[in-house]
Amino acid sequence: MSYEIVFGDGALWELDWVPEEILGEIQHALERLARDPVRLGERAMFPDPWKGQKHTFQCRAEDQVYEFVAYFYYHENEREIRIIKVTGAPLIE
Repeated sequence: MSYEIVFGDGALWELDWVPEEILGEIQHALERLARDPVRLGERAMFPDPWKGQKHTFQCRAEDQVYEFVAYFYYHENEREIRIIKVTGAPLIE
């Protein structure tokens, strides 16, 4: 069963710095999450700033790897996952 993705207010506003060529990869990662959030999600715990679940994934653009964390929770209708926030940063290799 695939869940519908619903974005909360401001869920993506921190991604305005992301290279355009990996925006599609981010979308695909979130679609994979929607198909199997039980397997791909893990409980967000301190020091994570958000309650609920999180999904960590990586994307590559040219020679740089970026790591992202999507914070989400299951909506009470059991058909949607609500993305609270997506954060990310380049990894230092």
